[in-house]
Amino acid sequence: MEYETNFCIEREVKKASRELTNSISNLDPMAKVNRLQKECSELLAKCKRLEKEQIKTKRRADLVSKERDATKSELNTTKGLKAKLESLSRDTTNDNRKLRVRILFTIQKDKFNVV
Repeated sequence: MEYETNFCIEREVKKASRELTNSISNLDPMAKVNRLQKECSELLAKCKRLEKEQIKTKRRADLVSKERDATKSELNTTKGLKAKLESLSRDTTNDNRKLRVRILFTIQKDKFNVV
């Protein structure tokens, strides 16, 4: 990936160099200097603009990463709470069954004792 990126960058640099050389080849020396100065100024401005965009993108990426981590943490907490609630529900259901059996047993026992 990095090799491809470097290759593309080199190709673009060579292309820009050829275009610049062709565009200034028939100019007088002072016009060449002015043209090169203008080109350098434009490239510097573009570089500064790209640096600012890169900083903004980095900040956004960091923010998204923090949000993702917070969401994962919240999800893990929610999963833990869900597991605890399911366990409590099972325990309550089992206790409820045992209580019903005791009540039925007590009711039947009382019926036999009354008679």
